[in-house]
Amino acid sequence: MNTQPLGLVDQLQQQVDELTQALTQANQQLQQAFIERDRLGLLHKISTSFSANLDLDSIMTTAVHLTTQIRAAVGEIYLLTDTGNSYFKSSLPEQNNLDQAEKQQLVYQALTKGIEAQTLNNHRALLVSNILEENSWQLTASQRQFRSFICAPILVNQGEIKGAITFAHLEPHHFDPTDLALAEATATQVAAALESAFQLSEIRTNLQETHLMLDISRRLASAINLNEVYDALVQSVMATGADRCTLYICEELNNQNLPIYGQVVLIGEAETVKKEKFVQQRFPLANYRSFYDIVQSQETLVIENIQADERLSTEERDFLGQSETCSLVINPLVTRSFVIGLLSIEYRTKHRFTERELALYRTLCNQTTIAIEHARQVQRTEEALAETQTLYRAGRVLAGAADLQEILQESLVEFVYSLGLDQGGVTLLSPDRQTGQVMAYLENGQLQQIEKLHFPVKENVSYQQILLAGRPFVSNDVPNDPRLREFVTFNQNDTIKSMLQAPMIIRGETIGWIGADAVKNYREFSQRETDLARAMADQIAITIQNRRLLEQTELRADRLKAVARVGEVVAGQTELDKVLRLTVDLIRDRLGFYHVSIFLLDENQEWAVV
Repeated sequence: MNTQPLGLVDQLQQQVDELTQALTQANQQLQQAFIERDRLGLLHKISTSFSANLDLDSIMTTAVHLTTQIRAAVGEIYLLTDTGNSYFKSSLPEQNNLDQAEKQQLVYQALTKGIEAQTLNNHRALLVSNILEENSWQLTASQRQFRSFICAPILVNQGEIKGAITFAHLEPHHFDPTDLALAEATATQVAAALESAFQLSEIRTNLQETHLMLDISRRLASAINLNEVYDALVQSVMATGADRCTLYICEELNNQNLPIYGQVVLIGEAETVKKEKFVQQRFPLANYRSFYDIVQSQETLVIENIQADERLSTEERDFLGQSETCSLVINPLVTRSFVIGLLSIEYRTKHRFTERELALYRTLCNQTTIAIEHARQVQRTEEALAETQTLYRAGRVLAGAADLQEILQESLVEFVYSLGLDQGGVTLLSPDRQTGQVMAYLENGQLQQIEKLHFPVKENVSYQQILLAGRPFVSNDVPNDPRLREFVTFNQNDTIKSMLQAPMIIRGETIGWIGADAVKNYREFSQRETDLARAMADQIAITIQNRRLLEQTELRADRLKAVARVGEVVAGQTELDKVLRLTVDLIRDRLGFYHVSIFLLDENQEWAVV
């Protein structure tokens, strides 16, 4: 009778157990559904946040601020691009205040020696329950206080960007597989967002470069002189984000067709350094091996750290670092196999130049080189026209001059004005070339009434001997030029800073020279200006020679007329005394002599009788 109730109880107990097990499984499934719902909701929230802000900093900030959702105490993300740029973000504010060098070191340490390195190598997420039990990694300083870690890899565009996101907690065994899956899903979302961000950045960069090329093309097309071409190039480079840009133009070629000097023509500054050192304007390229190597090889020079680059000498470091420059790239401007200039793009903090940047700089330089050549051709044409007009005006002035003094004064005015100066002088030499005489002098744009200054011409005075040898004399720094120690000037108020003088030559001998002085600013006279001075001096010399020949011809004609007149008058006279008296009077009056005598010999030809 009792066995039947016992069997019923067992059946009921079994049903209760099955029901309990079913309820437990249902509860677990419900909890799993809630977890999955929360995870999907969180991922949707993350995806929405990433989509709303497609820039690198916003993506990294959003990622590390998921710390509370993943039940972590701290979140950090480390990224490294294939070009060497590093990025770091932490949920701890003090970690974000590190300088760029410290952040870079932190990223390299984490991705080469930390937990993040193993995650990257295995390409899968990693859960560390207790770091003290698995201490095979080198932790960063901020990670050493934590015990539990979950880390997921971030890979974008097949390794163009690689990194990891790490979450940590103070307690060991804090994270579970659900947290790991969430971190892994977050890393996937971060990678997708980064890929979109970098694609957007690539589009923006392409657009900026296109606008930059269009802008410089427009500016170069509208440039009417070299200065506008130089400014277009420098301003375009500064628009790329450089701190400083220096444009050098190469001057004078040696026997190997390599430039001898570099000349600073324009400097662009994003922010002027308060205590900037003096920038050397003109310098011999051979003094700086790095510059000379560029003009020889015509290759770009890239320097990421001036002070640490072993290719540079101490002098080169001082020269290139005058404006506190740290990183720079120097591009040659090449046309027809010749280097005509150098462009230096500089950063005051360490900068890693990408291939894209270098390609952009080369494109800008190539485009500008064509414009420089065009502007130079136009300039040469305009200069040749100006020289022709100057010489034409001078020729007209000289042709209409009444006497030698007017010739010298008018030619001096035309010469000085053609050079854009307001002081100069003309010197003539004595026939024995032992004495010089200042014949005309211009000061402050006005001819001066001066007593003609005489000075000795000596063999040991360098500038005089250069002119006597038939060569022009050029001094760009008169006060410090040892060749001008015995030079005398009329201007007692202003010091001559630069000087250009050209010899006047007749039949291979220097008869004098014409000169122009720069008194307001130092002046580096160009070869064109030197050639113009020589042409002007030659024209004056020809005019002087023609005038002298004319005077000699006129004098000879007057004398022949006087002789003819004497012959005509005395031909009709028969008395010797009257003939002699008329001859003396006519010679004296016609030829302008003060005293004239005629001597006759006696019959024995022993005595001369007046």
